[in-house]
Amino acid sequence: MNRILVLKILEYTWLVVGIACMLMAAYSLNCGDKQQALLFLLFTLVGGFLFMLRRQQRKWAEKNDK
Repeated sequence: MNRILVLKILEYTWLVVGIACMLMAAYSLNCGDKQQALLFLLFTLVGGFLFMLRRQQRKWAEKNDK
């Protein structure tokens, strides 16, 4: 049970990172810094990918713990 809680925390941490990077990309684009905005968009994609990866890992752990 403790392992699933850790996986859930990691899952939502990556979701927050992805959302924060998306907001920073929008802010950078608004300020006119396209290069920095692209970098934050890349981080958004990485955060989203890691969120989905952690979600699948948590679901697999929940399934195997039953």
